[in-house]
Amino acid sequence: MDSGTILAVVLECLDGGFFVKDRLRRYVVATDNFCSLMGIRRDEIVGRRLSEIFRDSGELAMERDDLDVLEGKKARFRYRRPSADGEKILEVVKAPVRDGSGNVTGLAGIVRDVTEQVKLAGDLVQAQRAEALMNLAADIAHDFNNIIYGITGYVTLAMSGMKEDDPALPDLQEVIKATEQAGSYTKRLQSLGRNMPANLKKESMKDLLEGLERLLENTFPDNISVIMKIAPENVPVVMDRGQIERALLNICVNSRDAMRDGGTLTVEVSVVESGCGDFESMNDLITGACCRITIRDTGEGMAPGARERAFEPFYTTRTSGRNMGLGLSIAFGIIKIHGGAITIDPAPGGGTVVEILIPMSGPNGELDGPGAGRNTVPGRRSPE
Repeated sequence: MDSGTILAVVLECLDGGFFVKDRLRRYVVATDNFCSLMGIRRDEIVGRRLSEIFRDSGELAMERDDLDVLEGKKARFRYRRPSADGEKILEVVKAPVRDGSGNVTGLAGIVRDVTEQVKLAGDLVQAQRAEALMNLAADIAHDFNNIIYGITGYVTLAMSGMKEDDPALPDLQEVIKATEQAGSYTKRLQSLGRNMPANLKKESMKDLLEGLERLLENTFPDNISVIMKIAPENVPVVMDRGQIERALLNICVNSRDAMRDGGTLTVEVSVVESGCGDFESMNDLITGACCRITIRDTGEGMAPGARERAFEPFYTTRTSGRNMGLGLSIAFGIIKIHGGAITIDPAPGGGTVVEILIPMSGPNGELDGPGAGRNTVPGRRSPE
């Protein structure tokens, strides 16, 4: 194998496309990778300028800084190039080519597709901004909580010296109720910035879903119908109500975004044994009686490959700016804290269905005796 062949192989192995131009800015070398990135054939470009092929300014951005490089300078820049699936972000590095006497005889360059790299960097910035805001909210909530404790303490002290028939006593009791409500809000804010442990209590899933139904009906567009199905009538579950409510809301909002032209969102709750029927994939992962929550929408369904990545942080099929891709990953984390399992699949006939199992006796059964679920989650369909 001669040196020319070896060089050609090396150039094709580069992470990007390689090209060489003469002093007249005509291409004399263009690798297959370069031609692929530019959407042209080698016989179309070699011996010609790019401006002889393209007229669009977005295409001709590749020619930028050529004259400066031919004067002996180096150049590096990025530009957006139209493509069949939207646009690519290309990074171009150019340097002068010199002969044995040091004279510039042309220029050479490498072009790389950095679209995904730029996207990931943008996601990181968004995540850092969101994390900063959540931590700020948590810090403010912490300080506000101290104020609430002070108010509660002074009011309690004032009440301790009052008689039962004191006319001011009912008003102070209302102040105590208000501080308790404010305290619950600050605790939610604090949980945004820190991984607070679940505040497990036996709660009614019926009450939770009735509140969720009111919220969805008041905030979802009129062309989306919300249907709640609860059987048996009351399903007591050991859970952190605020966290489960947040998880279900995240899933419902994800379904709403998938039904841009309207549709139906159905939430169904029942009691099942963890290893039953269509939950065989979760067998041996959760034991005992479980609350089963099924959330089904009639939206646009799932794109190819979306099911495997659905619970990954920042993964989203929505347009930029509408969705950061955190909703389902947060829901996954909350269900995991509760010792449960969650799956997502295309729904028969279109749309998407999310299935959730939550041990009714808590993640480790310590609050409600035997028959509890173990604090594990399925690994096959619910990625970490």
